[in-house]
Order: sequence, then C-alpha cells, then structure tokens
Amino acid sequence: MHIYKEKVWFACLILFLVLSVTACTGIFGPSKPPTFSDGHIFQVSNSKEWDEAIGGIKRSGNGKSYTINVKSDFTIEGKYGWGTHTFDDVQDLKVNILAETEKTLSITHLGSFLSINENQTVYMENINLVRQGYRNYYLVDVYGTFEIKNGSISKNGKPEVAGETGGAVRVNGGTVIISGNASLYEHEFGIRAWDATIIMRDNASISETRWGIYGDYKADIDMYDYSSISNNGRGLTAHPHSRVTMHDNSSVYENITYGVHISGVSLFTMKDNSAVFKNQGSNAGGVYLGSGSNFVMQDNAIISENSGGYSGGLFLPSRCTFTMKDNATISGNSSKRSGGGISTDYLYGGETYIRIMGGVIYGNNEGSLSNIAENSGASLFNGIGTVTYGRFGTEHTLLPHTDGHENYTDNTIRVINGVLQGTNK
Repeated sequence: MHIYKEKVWFACLILFLVLSVTACTGIFGPSKPPTFSDGHIFQVSNSKEWDEAIGGIKRSGNGKSYTINVKSDFTIEGKYGWGTHTFDDVQDLKVNILAETEKTLSITHLGSFLSINENQTVYMENINLVRQGYRNYYLVDVYGTFEIKNGSISKNGKPEVAGETGGAVRVNGGTVIISGNASLYEHEFGIRAWDATIIMRDNASISETRWGIYGDYKADIDMYDYSSISNNGRGLTAHPHSRVTMHDNSSVYENITYGVHISGVSLFTMKDNSAVFKNQGSNAGGVYLGSGSNFVMQDNAIISENSGGYSGGLFLPSRCTFTMKDNATISGNSSKRSGGGISTDYLYGGETYIRIMGGVIYGNNEGSLSNIAENSGASLFNGIGTVTYGRFGTEHTLLPHTDGHENYTDNTIRVINGVLQGTNK
C-alpha cells in the first residue's frame, strides 16, 4: 500500500511538471504571442503595454482596425529612424490612439514616436506628444495618413537655433490633417512636406517654430475655419509645383521673416475672409510670390499691417501673375523702400502681370488703412511688370494713375466690378 501511494504521488508530480512546461512553452516549443481580431481595443497605461499593443497589431495581419486607449501619462522611447516603421509593412491598417481626457506621452531618445507607412492610417485624439531632452528626427513621420485632433506635438528642436533638424511632423507622399484645436509648437519645423497633402481646420495652429509649414516640393496645402500659422520664424513656405489655399477665416500672422512664401510654378489662393497680417520680413512682410507662381486674392481676403524691405504687403520679383478681385483688400502695410502695398521688381528676369478686377489697395492718405513706402509707391510700385484693371478681355492699363507717375502711385486703387473708381480712366 505504501509503495502504491508513492507511485501515485510520483505520477501526479510528473503530470504537474508536464502541464506546467506545456503551459509555459507549448507542446512543441515556446507558445506564439497572441494575435488580435479586427476591432480589438487595447488599454494602455505604460510603455510596456504600449509596446505589447504595437507588437500585437504588427502580428495580426492586413486589413484591420484597432483602438489604443491611453489611460495615463507615461514616458516612451522614440524608436523609429529612416526606413523603419511603427507597424512595419502591415497593409490597409487603421489605428485610433485615443484618450478620454488629454494625456501626455513624453518621448525620449532620437527616434520618431510614430512612423506611419503607406496604406496605413493613424488617428490621434487628446494626446500630447512632448520630446524630452533630445531634438532630432520628427516626432511623427508620415508616408500614409495621420490626423491629430485636440492634442499637441511640442518641443522637438529649438526655434531660435539653426541646424536643429527636429520637427513635429514630416510627410513624404502622404496626408497630414490637423484639426479640433490641435497645435504644433516649439520645433525646427512644424510640418515638412514632399509630394504631400496638408489640411488644417477647426482652430488648428502652428506656432513658435523656425519654419511653420515648409513644402519642399509639390505640397498641397489647405487651411480652413480659424486655423492659423503664427509667431514663427517663417510662416508658410511652398516651393515648386505646390498649391496653397486659405479658406474661411484662416490666418497667417505675426511671423518674423515673412508670412507666406510661394515659388516655382505654384498656385496660392486667398479666399473667403482669410487674412495675412502683422508679419515682417527683409523682402516682403506679408506675401512673397516667387518666380513663375500665381496668386489669386478674392472674396473678402485681406493682406494688412505687414512690414518689409522691398514691399510691405505683396512682393512679386519677376515672372509672376497676381489677380485681385471681389472685395479683396491690401491695407496698412509698410515698406522700407518702394511699394507699401504691392511691389514688383526685376530680380530674376521676366515680366510680372498684375490684374485688378475688384478690390482696394489703399494709398497714403487713408489713416490707419494707409499703405506706406519710404521711397515711392505707397499703394503700388511697378519695377518690371504689366498692371491692368478690368475684366478679362476688357483690361486697361492702370499706370499712370491719378497722380501721373509712370511706374508707381501713392493713391488708393479701388476697382468695383472691373471699373476703376475715382479717375477719368
């Protein structure tokens, strides 16, 4: 009987050990990490749980949607550099990163917090990303689609120090949407873009950077609602083959090198009640239209209270086209040389065309609305260009205007429905 009990006890011990090993390692080796079905919700309170959620998403295959609920503030390493992505090459993926109330993720080390690959969409709401101590890479690197709402991305690159290449968002061939009071601030670059789409809306803002938005090539940029770019070194820059449109009550203001710089066969449109105001610069304070580009200013858009070297409001150095219509207004700008409101100049060769179909460019006797030039042309100085008023097909030469000068005027230019006001023309 005693021997029998010992055999039973020994068999139970062996069975317990076998079951324990099987549970830990699997029958045929280590157990596989779990995968997750479409729609799974991860609850995340620390960096370990974050890494587990990211790993689970990467393992779970293509064509799925997930939610990561961030439950508390925590610190996490920036892990992604050039050519590496948060979710690897998972295709047709959508990830929502959400918090019920605002939560702060502090990012250490040099890598990006998120690197979003092609065919991936990440939506982030009520999350504040803050770089801690390191300033390099971009906190979010986008090749797919990224939207931030009601949160912020901050402190990646000192705005006052040239060469610190950190930024909030870099987008290459993808789409970035900033909405719902989201803000990007204290960076070298707010957004830097190549062949990309950028949308700002619902009070979104970019501020306290050296470059607010910098489109290197083929940037498609729309600003809606009360979105703004302000208090940066340079406001909005878009280089070859870009399209920039300011809608609604969007604004670019109080930037210290210029408000808007468009160049290289690009199109800039100001419409609705959009405004460029209180910017300053060595060339143009408000808008600098580079060679080969077009600018359409319409509806009730306004350029005002800017100050610059060559022009306060709008500078067109050469080979540009500017069309002004409806009730657009250029007022209260000042230039240290000529052309308080608008100036054209022969810098790069080629003639510039100005067509005024409607709107007003104020002269130097209009009180607070006056454009001012220290030399000549309070409202308009034409160094190299053709300036006309009227509708397409029935255009007339504007200069000389009422004060008789061949290439400038200090008087107000007002056109209503193609008809020049206050003159015998």
